[in-house]
Amino acid sequence: MLWYTCTLFCVNCLWRPLQVISGLNRYPLAYLLLTELRWNGRHDDKNAGDDPMMKLKAVNCVKYRPVFHGTLIAGGGFTPKSAKDTIDAGHCDVRVV
Repeated sequence: MLWYTCTLFCVNCLWRPLQVISGLNRYPLAYLLLTELRWNGRHDDKNAGDDPMMKLKAVNCVKYRPVFHGTLIAGGGFTPKSAKDTIDAGHCDVRVV
């Protein structure tokens, strides 16, 4: 899947997200918002739950929760159930749709 003309692999190679996000712990941030790359925008006028991208597991909040110690907000392609499951699993503190 392309995201701003980069594959997910390419994005992780261009910069060091683990080091950058870990370094944010030095600052008194109110929160860190991570967006999941799951919304393709083709189902805006239909039931979002029918969008196949909504069935993908959260990746970013799972990957970066261990290195960021502040409030972590996850956004992008959550259904009410997947949002609750993600919070209950401890992958984020808050979610936005």
